[in-house]
Amino acid sequence: MSAIERTQRMACNVRRSQPDRRRRASRRSRALPEPLVKTHIPYFRTHAMQKLSTLSLTFLSAITLLCACSTAPKTTEGKTEIQTKAEAALAKAEAESPQLTTLCRNAAGYAVFPSIGKGAVGVGGAYGKGVLYEHGQFAGYCDMTQASVGLQMGGQTYTEILCFQNEPTLDKFKSNQMTFDAQASAVAINAGAGKNFDYTNGVAVVTTDEKGLMAEASLGGQRFTYQPR
Repeated sequence: MSAIERTQRMACNVRRSQPDRRRRASRRSRALPEPLVKTHIPYFRTHAMQKLSTLSLTFLSAITLLCACSTAPKTTEGKTEIQTKAEAALAKAEAESPQLTTLCRNAAGYAVFPSIGKGAVGVGGAYGKGVLYEHGQFAGYCDMTQASVGLQMGGQTYTEILCFQNEPTLDKFKSNQMTFDAQASAVAINAGAGKNFDYTNGVAVVTTDEKGLMAEASLGGQRFTYQPR
């Protein structure tokens, strides 16, 4: 075979192979992923929601453990401290609102939480220890836990006082069966003078000494546990 013939055959082979290359390139282009801007934004949104959900569950678990394990302070000093703080918080609230004195005097019992801490970024929740009084006498220790998910910024510390209208309502609290739904509301003493304290389902809730960036002391989701002295 002459050199000319060999050159012509090689050229023919090159021309025949070009369609195959084009077809393979076309298949590879169809297999390529869509632009990152389309595929990754939904992923990031989903990932962020999953992280928020995980954080919420973690917070719920943490406050549940607190509620189960440490209703009463473990030390004598701690017990004395929470009683002293509860007495001071109640005295301050009664000084601001004489109607509260009458409410507590006529109630079957009342619980005083001198300092409830609330607030987070992304997950809002609250926890506080308190003291229960029956007919004006110290009866035991209690605590409150609350968890909520939402976009909340800042923090809030306040005193919460629960007055129980009758013995069945007080017994419900002492048996750890009392919770507040989303419709529950409190009377804020600092919001104005001359407030009327009305019972709802046998409980009247009063808040005072509110501080921080969050304006309201929402009660929805609050749970209580009690431990006798």
